[in-house]
Amino acid sequence: AGWEEDGGEEWQSLPCDIFQAPPLVPVGCNSFTLPLPGGGGVAVRPRRSLFERTGSGAEAAAAVREGVGHGADKGRMTGALLWDSAVVLASYLAASRPAAAARAQSRPISGELAAGWRGACVEVGAGLALPGLTAAALGWTTTLTDRQECLPLLAAGAAENGLGEAVAVAPLAWGDPAAASALGTFDLVLASDCVYEVESAAPLVASLSALVRRGGEGRGGEVLLAFDEAIGRHAAVAAFRALATSSFEWEELAHELKESVRLVRLRPRASEGEA
Repeated sequence: AGWEEDGGEEWQSLPCDIFQAPPLVPVGCNSFTLPLPGGGGVAVRPRRSLFERTGSGAEAAAAVREGVGHGADKGRMTGALLWDSAVVLASYLAASRPAAAARAQSRPISGELAAGWRGACVEVGAGLALPGLTAAALGWTTTLTDRQECLPLLAAGAAENGLGEAVAVAPLAWGDPAAASALGTFDLVLASDCVYEVESAAPLVASLSALVRRGGEGRGGEVLLAFDEAIGRHAAVAAFRALATSSFEWEELAHELKESVRLVRLRPRASEGEA
């Protein structure tokens, strides 16, 4: 027996691409929970009506009132859905929590760094904030940031996970130095599904550079970044990497959740004064 021609080509009507791995976030899911080590989990609620900007009620009214975004978000509210890269990044945080927590607690605070010290984590372009909420649940003091229209989602996610008092929510437009300066600097900066437009590469790198804590002798902070090459934004990835590697050391991290998702650690390059 061997392969036979399928004249009807019924395989073309299958509900998924049989040549690609299935998504980590099921299509159409309205609730997703990431298990945590030791029990419990972090839950987020994707909102397709907000994504399509067709919803009603307080959340939809707030999104319209605060503006309808630009670029990829002009016709859709991308932060209202959960994307596979966020699952990869949050899972990595959960798996590496003991080492990360020990590193944060043992890092010394020098006098010149005390004013900007947070000993904490910030997520940029957070959307539903699965990575940032995971960091908060694991003990990090966490700030979640995004455009103004996404802030109700961030606040709701923190409250629904019992993290309302442990999490701060703040607006942050990428490339806005005053807004980044107002937040301070952080040991850990998280970003998932933020690399998808060439035009946003420079503002994103500028904000990451402004938010990550710098320090010599290995005392600086780091960025953990995840993006999915399956969405086909190769020009955006190339533009981001070219800019990021001028300010950061780029290290790809291994994981086994989804082959097309790249997980990257960025560490600030030492300036002449820090070397």
